Amino acid sequence: MSHCSPWRALTAAVLLAAAPARAATATNWPRWRGPQDNGAAAPGVYPVIWSATTNVLWKVPLPGRGCSTPIVWDRRIYLTAPVAGQDALLAFDDAGQALWQREIASAFVPTPAAAQGRLYLLGDRGDLAGVDALTGRSLWQGRLPENSNHYYASPVLAGGNLYAAREDGVVYVVRADDTCALLAENTLGERLIASPVPVANRLLLRGEKNLYCIGAR
Repeated sequence: MSHCSPWRALTAAVLLAAAPARAATATNWPRWRGPQDNGAAAPGVYPVIWSATTNVLWKVPLPGRGCSTPIVWDRRIYLTAPVAGQDALLAFDDAGQALWQREIASAFVPTPAAAQGRLYLLGDRGDLAGVDALTGRSLWQGRLPENSNHYYASPVLAGGNLYAAREDGVVYVVRADDTCALLAENTLGERLIASPVPVANRLLLRGEKNLYCIGAR
């Protein structure tokens, strides 16, 4: 495990070539809005009717309440939940069998993201972590600059970078590797709860009052 200090590596403009990424498949849902960031699944036949006892293939009790959306990578399911008063990252196989769990910094709302066998976590107060998806081993830890505002939006991976949106409208861009170097701090000036959406080399940001499309002119 390595500890990184992203704020010490802040640069005004850094270009990072996108690392080769494994194509998302119909069995992967690697982040909150899915593999294409549009909430749409690959073609298939999905359930229409169910209840607490009908058409339930399996269910497992969770150790506590949380808001993060489950993500799926390589037939493994990941989500965050409190365990004995401490937030944790939980891993299950696709039959609901618990695989591992590890304590993490507070992450009640943001959903983790997955890419190339790694899980990327953003805590409610700006804690960052990289975790091996197979074993749960911590790969690196970091923290964004301290602030009284929270992170409700989920982290987004695009172009080799991680985007973290804070509720006061600040969006941090962090290198998505073991250095987790902080590349930029961008301020919109209005409240921001929705997660960023990367599409066609642009970034869509939905603020409290405006919808922004960010891109090079």
